[in-house]
Amino acid sequence: MVTGIKKVVLSLFIGLVFVSSATPAFALDLNLGLNVGVDKKTRALIEKMPAEIRMQIEKLLADALPLIDKSVLLYLDRVDEILADRLSQIDCSLTGVSKTATEELITKLEPWKNGPTIVADLQKSVDDYPKKVKKNFTPKQYRIKYADLLNNAHTVACAVNSTPAAEDEVMKIRVELTSRIRPWVRLEDETCVDAPGCFQLIRSRTASELSLADARDSADPKVRLDAIQLPEKKLMHFDPIPYEKGLRSLYEIADEVKIKTAIRDIQARQKLVNATRSIDELDASIKSGQQAVNTTIAGIDAAINSLGAHAADKSAIETLLNSAVDILPTAKSQSAALWEKTRLLHEKIDPTIASLRASRVALENKIPPEKKCSGGGGKTPKCDTDR
Repeated sequence: MVTGIKKVVLSLFIGLVFVSSATPAFALDLNLGLNVGVDKKTRALIEKMPAEIRMQIEKLLADALPLIDKSVLLYLDRVDEILADRLSQIDCSLTGVSKTATEELITKLEPWKNGPTIVADLQKSVDDYPKKVKKNFTPKQYRIKYADLLNNAHTVACAVNSTPAAEDEVMKIRVELTSRIRPWVRLEDETCVDAPGCFQLIRSRTASELSLADARDSADPKVRLDAIQLPEKKLMHFDPIPYEKGLRSLYEIADEVKIKTAIRDIQARQKLVNATRSIDELDASIKSGQQAVNTTIAGIDAAINSLGAHAADKSAIETLLNSAVDILPTAKSQSAALWEKTRLLHEKIDPTIASLRASRVALENKIPPEKKCSGGGGKTPKCDTDR
C-alpha cells in the first residue's frame, strides 16, 4: 500500500510525480495543485531556493510518506516540520549576510549590560510580537511583521553560527516563525482584510468543503472543525495568536480531507485502469481471432484458446468496476461506460469462436470456409452448408 500512497502524495505535494496510465482515456489526473500541504506560495518560494535545498525538501517529503499509512495528520505535521526547518536553513554565505548587517541588527536589539544577549533579545522580540499587532492588520501586514522577525532571526543565526548551542536555539525560533507565517502566506490571494474576517472565511469554506466530502473522509475532521470557533474578543488588547492557531488548524483539516479523497481517487482509478487494460486485451483477442479465420490450423487453435481464456474476464472486470464505484462514487459514469463496452465485446466471443472452428474444419477438409456460422464455446458450429 505504501508504494501506491507514495505516488499519490508525491504528486500532490511536490508536483514531481504524475501518476498516469498507458490508457489515455483513463489517465489518472491527480495534479491537484499545491493547495494541499504545500501551498502554491510556499512552492514558489521553494522553487527560488538553491537546487540543493530543493532536493533536500523533496527527499524529506518522500521519506515521510509512509506516515500516511498511520495517519494523514501525522504526515501533515511532518510536512509542516520539514518545510519550516528547510525554509529556515539558508547558508549565510548564500544570502550575503555581512558583518556590517549583523552589527546593525545588534544595535537595534536591546543593549546588554553584561555582554551580548542577541539570542535572548531575538526571543523577546518574538514574544513581544502580539503587542505590536493591531486588530485591523491585513494579512500582508502580518506577513511583513513575520518577515522582519525571520530576517532578524536569520541575521542572528549567521552571527552565532560558530556557537552550536546558540545556533540551535536560534534555529528553533526560525522554525517556529516559518511555521507561523504560513497561514498568512496562504491568505495572500484571499479577499479578507483582517484576522477575524480571514478566520471566518476559511472556517466557512472548510465547513462547505466537508459538507460535500465523502463521509469516510470527513467524519473525524467535522468533529475537530466543530471545536474550532472564532476566538473571544479581549477587552484590553487584541491577541493574534489564537487566530493564527485556528487558521493553521483549519488549513490542516482542509488538507487532510483533500489528501484522503485523493488517495481514494487513485485507488478507484487504478481499478478503472486495470479494468480498461483487461477490456483492451479482450478487444485485441477478438480482433486477432477475426483475422485468424483465414490462417493456419495452428493459428486458429491459438486464437480459440486466447478467446477461451478471456471468456472468464467478464466477472473479474465487473468486480473491478463495482469496487471502483464503491471507493469513489463519482467514478460511476466511467464504470458504466466500461461495463457496456465489456458487455458488447463479450457478446462477440462465441460467434468469433464459432467462425474459427468452422474455418478449422474447412481447412482440415480443404473446403473453403463458410462466412456465416453460429455457436462455439464448446458447441458444434452450425454453418449455412450444414446438412
